[in-house]
Amino acid sequence: MARFPAALLRRRGLGIYALGMTTRALRPLVASAVLAGALWAAAPEARAQNSAPRPPEPKIVDDAPVLRTYFVLAVIAALVIGANTIPSKRGHQD
Repeated sequence: MARFPAALLRRRGLGIYALGMTTRALRPLVASAVLAGALWAAAPEARAQNSAPRPPEPKIVDDAPVLRTYFVLAVIAALVIGANTIPSKRGHQD
């Protein structure tokens, strides 16, 4: 049984198959048509943007608490120094 519609078109001599084009030859044409259709569909939105894009405006940020920041820094430094002063239980023969 013939596959529809390619075999039917070839048998009747209709369409692009009458020109001898195979499926492999049609792939670039179909890909180009899909790309052109996507660009054509996106063109109105691109033309509607009359102004250049503007960067967002930053919100006002309150001043960070300085004493709390230094306290957290001191606690982290103390933890790091304390962890480094703990002697390891490894001997000279390891």
